[in-house]
Amino acid sequence: MSENKFTPSWNVYSGAIIVFVLLTQILRWQLFPFFIDIYYHLSVMLGFNQVGGYVTTAFWENAPVSRPHMYPPLLHIFMLDIYKLGFSEIFIARFMDFISYPLVIFCIWLLMIKFFNKRIAFFAVAVFVSSFSVYLSTINMISFSLAFCLFIFSLIALKNDKILTACILMGLCFYTHTYMSFMGILAIFFYGLLNDRKAKSCLKIVIASLLLGMPLLIFQLRNLQYFSRIDVSENYNFEIWIAVIILALLGVFVSFRRRARYYILLAIA
Repeated sequence: MSENKFTPSWNVYSGAIIVFVLLTQILRWQLFPFFIDIYYHLSVMLGFNQVGGYVTTAFWENAPVSRPHMYPPLLHIFMLDIYKLGFSEIFIARFMDFISYPLVIFCIWLLMIKFFNKRIAFFAVAVFVSSFSVYLSTINMISFSLAFCLFIFSLIALKNDKILTACILMGLCFYTHTYMSFMGILAIFFYGLLNDRKAKSCLKIVIASLLLGMPLLIFQLRNLQYFSRIDVSENYNFEIWIAVIILALLGVFVSFRRRARYYILLAIA
């Protein structure tokens, strides 16, 4: 008689985690939003609504003289589209908190599937959902999370040699969150340094995305005097994830040993 061997259904396990996350998000619906950032995004959305689209002057702030509006507009345009469909401001605030976390989890799962396999994708998802601090960061910094997802899709396009798509996605990243965009192009740049076969493609993406983001970057540079550092208590929060750090160092060692296939993880790190 043939011996039946159990084969883990890694995609089913990953799907179960994502479904569980969605269910917990539904149960938390009345508690959303958790953080104050979304109210700023709502005010920008309503400002765009008053003028019928994107505007570079934040007339809804600093009355009566106003000031330049330097925040990337893509998130606010997306929120405005939902608002135009007839949904209320509080619904939009709750929806953005609701969707950001499972969307980031899905993107991480998809990235691991495309570059590696179902088993690694499951463990990546499992590790990601193990940290409540990561959960809070993901739903509190919605524009960063959206830019992170665009970055992930850009990497997948790079993997599939769809360079134009990757360039456009990274270009859109600059119109979502400036800091995340520079982190993203640095990761792609380092990936090109580590992987000779992707070097030219990575360089094209870095240059093209910078050119696409240049109008907003120039506008921000011209108005640097409006940037200021704010000292908040959140910056003094200090956490050490011992197990994560140990596993990360082990992962770096394994990635160097296995070289080309795992260079993408080193570049992201």
